[in-house]
Amino acid sequence: FSNFFGRNLTLGLNIEQSPWIRSLARAFDILSFQVFGGFIVIIIFPEVLNFSEVGLSLMLLLLYTFMESLMLFKWSTTPGKALLNISITKVANANLTFSECLNRSLRVWFYGLGMGVPLILLITQIIAYKNLTRNKITSWDEECEFLISHGDIGYLRAFVYLLIMTFYFYLITSSAI
Repeated sequence: FSNFFGRNLTLGLNIEQSPWIRSLARAFDILSFQVFGGFIVIIIFPEVLNFSEVGLSLMLLLLYTFMESLMLFKWSTTPGKALLNISITKVANANLTFSECLNRSLRVWFYGLGMGVPLILLITQIIAYKNLTRNKITSWDEECEFLISHGDIGYLRAFVYLLIMTFYFYLITSSAI
């Protein structure tokens, strides 16, 4: 696929991969889901409050995988990706199916996020970073034939990102006191 992806640059798509921007978008999406999805899960299933914080985080991360699949299927993006101007398409420019999106999200969860397990997460993040910078594509995007393109972020998007993330961290730290 590297030849195919290289040729797309001449078609006007910016597929120069930015691991840090992708990571920031994923952090935004996961944190958004942890805050809002966690609130909804706690309302519906209050017994999850008996889980350890780690157990609840691991469960929410797995639930997020399914939510991400749904967002990718419906909109070809997520809030974090949209905010940071990242889009996802199929290599063949076909419509994304839910099963393809779920397959990609589960691969990200396993190979990119190490299922959220702290030490495994660190190792998988390093491997994914090295693969992306060397091959210009992640293993899950190559396997699923997804094309990730980046647009300009600009000052306004960056400001909104920082504002929302600051608000999330405020929520998290103030509720932990």
